[in-house]
Amino acid sequence: MASLSPANRRFLTAVSKLLYANPFLPDILVYEREALGDEAIEEEPIWSMTVSDPDRVRANNWRIVDRLQPLLQNLRASLAGSADARETDLILYEDGLLYYFYYRYYQQLVVSTFGQHGREKSRWTFYREFCDEWNHFFHIDGVKLPTGHQPKHTFACYYQIVRAFHHIFEQIIGNSRPAARLRAAIWQSIFTHDIRRYRRTLFSRMSEFATLITGPSGTGKELVARSIALSRYVPFDEGRLSFEEDLTGLFFPINIAALPGAVWT
Repeated sequence: MASLSPANRRFLTAVSKLLYANPFLPDILVYEREALGDEAIEEEPIWSMTVSDPDRVRANNWRIVDRLQPLLQNLRASLAGSADARETDLILYEDGLLYYFYYRYYQQLVVSTFGQHGREKSRWTFYREFCDEWNHFFHIDGVKLPTGHQPKHTFACYYQIVRAFHHIFEQIIGNSRPAARLRAAIWQSIFTHDIRRYRRTLFSRMSEFATLITGPSGTGKELVARSIALSRYVPFDEGRLSFEEDLTGLFFPINIAALPGAVWT
């Protein structure tokens, strides 16, 4: 692959920043403007239930996807049979693909996660289409992409991200700065401050760590706990075309003070 043009490198670098940004922080506005320039639409800086739908995608995301699709196709074509691509450019290509795939299958993920369904397996049959398109972009003759992304794990991460954003958005209502900071803090509690590292190694270990939530009575500590619990990583079973754990079993609130025989000292 010939070296990326400066304009395409700037665009993909901004997309990479968006991919790993905390969606509840105003940084995303900066990265959207970096990606789209004058084409960026100015949207509300604080997402809340008072102004937005939790499953609505920002207009700038769709504009970025529209620019990404032909660019990624062209990059794939130029990669075929090439062995001289820069590793940094290959990583930008991968990050662009991860961003594209998330929004390419976003509506199906949302409907399959929160819609009404019959048989569990029927919900995720679009994973086959996902894998076919994945193989087209990630498996290129003569090219070894540096990061080693796997479709099954990436699909599970997308499922987690969809749930995390929805539950945080739905549980923590308010358009004030403190409410926005709380949503951002919950997101970081789930994915840590480094989502790249989380995706590589920490996803399977975060359930080992307790989260301490403090605050006066009535301030919504259980809502925060529910958001975190319902957003945990769940592995995907390719053979059964389903996730390995039922969402309904991810959160069990317990009022310890109401337990009989409890002794407090």
